[in-house]
Amino acid sequence: MEENLQVNELRKAQRELNDAFSFRRSINFDDADAPLAEQPSAAVEETVAATTTVAAAATTTATTTKKKRRRRVKKKTVVEEEEYDFAANGGNIPDLDMTAAFEDAKTPEELLREERMARLESGTQPSTPDWFESAPEYEPLTEDPVKTTAEQERFAQQLSADWNERILDKEDELSPLAQVMERLAILEEERMAATARIEEEYRRKSELEEEFYRKKKDLLEEAALEISTKAFAEEEAAKVAEVDLKKEGEEKKEVVAESKE
Repeated sequence: MEENLQVNELRKAQRELNDAFSFRRSINFDDADAPLAEQPSAAVEETVAATTTVAAAATTTATTTKKKRRRRVKKKTVVEEEEYDFAANGGNIPDLDMTAAFEDAKTPEELLREERMARLESGTQPSTPDWFESAPEYEPLTEDPVKTTAEQERFAQQLSADWNERILDKEDELSPLAQVMERLAILEEERMAATARIEEEYRRKSELEEEFYRKKKDLLEEAALEISTKAFAEEEAAKVAEVDLKKEGEEKKEVVAESKE
């Protein structure tokens, strides 16, 4: 009797344990887990009798039930994009229009104009110099008045009627310069003579090379003609000799045939 009572208690504890596990699985039940939702077979209940200590400890855990937790599923908002009709536009993709992003942007000319207007209204100097006004190529050139006066006087002297006479009067002072110019002229003549000599040598060299190649060509042509003529003559002589041998052979055959008759 005691053994039957213990077995009944163990089976009762096992059923409570199975109910607790089935309740836990039912919280997050999924269609994919349907095969796992089945109750354990009766063979498991028979093995409980051998594990009395485990079942006794499980009875204490079966009494404590867990609270059911609800999960909040956030709904995803899908933004439908407007489809572009390619067939209506002939299959052409529209150009990207970015003008709206630059409507409030100002050009450098507008910024410079605003800065100048603000400077004129306030009467203050600009924080940064204007590139047009500060450029060195646009700054007015300052000439030396002494140098300008000297150049004007020299130009007036050159236009005067006695300019050539004044140059001739200073022949002694200009003689060193004349000597230098004469030496330069001599050097130029020597350079021209050397250049002419080199050109003449180059011309003669070209003529010699042309004559050499012409003679070489004639010699090769004569040698080729002589060799080809000699080879042709030997070939003709060999053919004539072969014909003569054939005739002699035929004549000998005829003589032998006549002698036999």
